[in-house]
Amino acid sequence: MGTRTEQDNARRREHYKKHRKAILATNYAWRKTDKGRAWKHRAHLSMVVRVRQETFAHYGGAVCACCGETEILFLTLDHVNDDGARHRKELLGPKRGKTAGWKFYLKLRQLGYPPLALRVLCYNCNSGRYRNGGICPHKVGACITSPNGGLKALSAPTPNHNTGNAGLVTVQLP
Repeated sequence: MGTRTEQDNARRREHYKKHRKAILATNYAWRKTDKGRAWKHRAHLSMVVRVRQETFAHYGGAVCACCGETEILFLTLDHVNDDGARHRKELLGPKRGKTAGWKFYLKLRQLGYPPLALRVLCYNCNSGRYRNGGICPHKVGACITSPNGGLKALSAPTPNHNTGNAGLVTVQLP
């Protein structure tokens, strides 16, 4: 198949206008079949992966800026200034379903990837920063756990003289 001419496009438009209802009914019925749903799902997933890859490439590459993780399924965008919730609401509105995940990446692409304080992190480093007062546990090397399950980071790695492992200490608080 070659490229379509303007004459071909005009013929197709006329055919669609003439048979619009039948075409829409056929397409609707096909999309409701298992094959149609599977096709739609695959098309959606490939678009999501493509948008994520483009976004990661623009904001530092598909590699975690902290630990070097490269598996794209583990990567996400991190707001360096911890203002992600506010920023997503500004861009996409207050509804949660429209403010997270691939729709946020799609909005960044639509805006031409504005210069924002964003970086690529893996989910572990991103979550670790949130739970550890803005510092990734990879960078600190030691955490203190409180009885209620919260974490508090130590200011510097502490050697564990009992086991000989440096920088990998977890201390239980009373």
